[in-house]
Amino acid sequence: AADDGAIPLANRGACSLARRLLDPLGEYVRMDPKTLGVGMYQHDADAKALRAALDGAVEDAVAAVGVDANAASEDLVARVAGIGPGLAKAVVAARPFSKREDLKKVPRLGPKTFSNVAGFLRVPCSSEPLDATRIHPDDYAEARAALRKAGVSTKAVAVAAARGGGLGGDALEKLEALPSTPVVRSLTDGALAGDPRAALAPAPPLETAAPRTIGDLRPGVAVPRAPVRNVAPFGAFVD
Repeated sequence: AADDGAIPLANRGACSLARRLLDPLGEYVRMDPKTLGVGMYQHDADAKALRAALDGAVEDAVAAVGVDANAASEDLVARVAGIGPGLAKAVVAARPFSKREDLKKVPRLGPKTFSNVAGFLRVPCSSEPLDATRIHPDDYAEARAALRKAGVSTKAVAVAAARGGGLGGDALEKLEALPSTPVVRSLTDGALAGDPRAALAPAPPLETAAPRTIGDLRPGVAVPRAPVRNVAPFGAFVD
């Protein structure tokens, strides 16, 4: 409700539905897990045990997909195991981060906490492509060695980081041919670089006459179907 203060109460439900399409995980973590609906007998279960189980499931989902350290809401950052509401405020206040190592500058985020949470907090804008993945900094050397052995460049990782999801095509096949290790399994995971929706539902190819620049836009020009990446007060970001 704090984020929706300027929105009429009658319209907040519609805004929530729209955000679930744009960023499902980011919106669902803002809600009380009890409101998600987990079966007709959920109210017969022990309330404390149910809350603990649902909170654990939410934390597992956040850990599996990861969090953009520069863009995630405070509610989402707080759901990262080992952070919590207080430290989440400090993380948000310390933005922007240009690389994962910058997280060490966050007040009260010491070396031990950094080691625990670094694999879940991603920095997509970093010059180090692995900073945008679920690979922990302690495993960077092993990850680079696996990429070299498979003949996959870090550029492929950077492309996946920009798109979201995991590696594909020849890069994925080459890595899957390596002996299975925790790092190799992470490199071949479909959520290596976060939200895999773009990889699962890629944008359709542009038609020849489709607008490609702002200068091409005119009243009445048809825009082909394409994913809406974000919505701001001044307009929408369409891929």
